[in-house]
Amino acid sequence: MTQLTIGKIYSFDVYAPNILTNEFQNVTMMANLDYETAKILRNVEATHKQIWNAISRPGVPDNPEAYSYIRVKTQSGAAVVLGFPWIREESITSIAADVMDVVIGEVTAADMPLVVQALASNGFNNVRTSMRETAPQPQ
Repeated sequence: MTQLTIGKIYSFDVYAPNILTNEFQNVTMMANLDYETAKILRNVEATHKQIWNAISRPGVPDNPEAYSYIRVKTQSGAAVVLGFPWIREESITSIAADVMDVVIGEVTAADMPLVVQALASNGFNNVRTSMRETAPQPQ
């Protein structure tokens, strides 16, 4: 089983995208979970029953209590719990994530929520903002 590192960004496909959705591109790994914790956050028994025909293969028990689970944050900001056997392991790719610094001039503090909202509407949710005064430019 592939180990996913908390805080890193991954993309992968799942076995039942019609049920689980296929919004697992550039997701942030949030946590490794055991069955007891996973069932608090998602009805894993019901989901298992819905997708068993899609995930049934040698080595995968028909028992969601035997699975390891992960919790990821999608680009839309949703936290999703997945059983590891629900993921197409061969499709897991680690995404290198860099940080972008952007400077926007001639703005006020009132513009900050608008900028954050514009970024979020385009899928950029991991945003940190700050304001600083600029030194007057010499004439």
